Amino acid sequence: MTEMELKQYRIIIKEIQDLDKRINQLYDKEIGAVATRVKGSSRTFPYREVRTSVIVDNPIEVAARDRLIASRKKKKEQLQNIALEIEQYVDDIEDSELRLIFKYRFMDGMKLNDIAEEVSLDRSVIGKKIRKYIDLPPLPHKAVL
Repeated sequence: MTEMELKQYRIIIKEIQDLDKRINQLYDKEIGAVATRVKGSSRTFPYREVRTSVIVDNPIEVAARDRLIASRKKKKEQLQNIALEIEQYVDDIEDSELRLIFKYRFMDGMKLNDIAEEVSLDRSVIGKKIRKYIDLPPLPHKAVL
């Protein structure tokens, strides 16, 4: 897993929350009513056909709302799977100190200085541990001519 994928975790969680809010707004949205006629029959013999007017939700608006809700739920499920994959990746780190560093950095969004204070290490050590674990090349040093 790359650093960019890990950094996406917090954004993914925010997007999931946003999708939840938008789905709930769609459920709460007022849908226009339309009048229609339905066929029925009288309850007693002779069973004559009767037409009755009823008011129903506009089927076109309901269908559009349901399609939008379905697409947002599908996107939410995809994002939840990605978030779960990232969480499992971090939880599978065997070194407890490194696992804690990854949780602080990528799940909680803490800065390297804050993480260094939390785990009693130097800030540069934190960055090196992260880079080493995810196989990033070291940062280039300034060349002195």
